[in-house]
Amino acid sequence: MVKNKLHKFGCSFSTHRFFNLEPGDYPHDPSNYASIVATHFDLEVQGYAREGQGNSFILKELNENRHLFEPNDIVIVQITNPDRLYNRLEWFGDIKVHELLDPPSRLVEISNLSKDDIKTFGYVYTSLFEDKVQTHNLYCDSIVSTCMTLPCKSVILPYLNRKEYEEKFKDFDNIIFSDNPWNYMNLDHDNFRFDHLTDELHNRVGHNIIKDIERKQ
Repeated sequence: MVKNKLHKFGCSFSTHRFFNLEPGDYPHDPSNYASIVATHFDLEVQGYAREGQGNSFILKELNENRHLFEPNDIVIVQITNPDRLYNRLEWFGDIKVHELLDPPSRLVEISNLSKDDIKTFGYVYTSLFEDKVQTHNLYCDSIVSTCMTLPCKSVILPYLNRKEYEEKFKDFDNIIFSDNPWNYMNLDHDNFRFDHLTDELHNRVGHNIIKDIERKQ
């Protein structure tokens, strides 16, 4: 019998220890927060996350794969840090704001810009244009809007303003808001995982998501 699926979207917290994976290539990883949720609800995990990516990538992947979702599936969208900027550079991924202020050599090489040009843009951007809350809300609103049209339940993990989103969408049974693993970043630094969280913290995130899903059932 074919299992229903848990479709996960996000950054490195949702890839766990794995790099540059395509959908369908994720190995079984029982300690990742999404796998803990999937095991509880007897779902098969499908991963569409990628490390280092921003919310533009996450929204794009969500829209490109929405035709795969079935009514008894669950979609988890782990929103990431809003300081990751979409760009047109091939094979670089989204650019983090700190990479503008202190450009890595690879960025200088493939952009055909000087280090000083990139730093100047970084200073102008952070001085005049950077607004993490607005950027986060623009992407989170777009993700919520997409999820409202899906045939299955969606669990959205806001980076900011979770309580505001819960209140705003409390009457929508197919939309659930829960813990984002970013919120646990400062609780444990003594580990060697790529996503900077221990298995114990992934376990905590996963079980909090389970509670929030069951609360709305």
